[in-house]
Amino acid sequence: MCLLVLFTTFSYANEKERTLKGVLLSRISQLITYRQGSEDFKICIYKDKNMYKSFQNLYKGKRYKKLPIKVFNIGEKEEFNKCDILYSQKIDKNLLQKLKDKHLGYTLLVSDSIDKLYDGFMLALYLKENKIKIAINQEALQKSQLRISYKLLGAASKIINPVKEK
Repeated sequence: MCLLVLFTTFSYANEKERTLKGVLLSRISQLITYRQGSEDFKICIYKDKNMYKSFQNLYKGKRYKKLPIKVFNIGEKEEFNKCDILYSQKIDKNLLQKLKDKHLGYTLLVSDSIDKLYDGFMLALYLKENKIKIAINQEALQKSQLRISYKLLGAASKIINPVKEK
């Protein structure tokens, strides 16, 4: 019985964390300019059914700047270039490099690990002291074709690879 209570509490905490990350990602998205001309705003979740279900529930019927939001659960064979946001916990370095070389100029790469920022991810939403924090790889963001508001940098608790102003 004690294990059941512990598992239920843990499961609820994980769901709450996923929901908070989804809400935070929605707010962050407002500070970024994505490619123009799309019919919808696509959030792709890489091989994470729980995050996919959470985001699907959270974004159901929602819009991003007048565009309907669609959430997809994707794997290696998918068309990553159609994603406005790619959220992944476990994408491997080689696949990420191939994707960056070919497809991801307009895709915000988001993880839940600061370590992934060193692999080329642009944003990490991570849990520290029971709070969701934001870390940014400024160099990766600047190399992309996304345009970010200075407010996003101000909201970050950590900036990796800061870009020096000219």
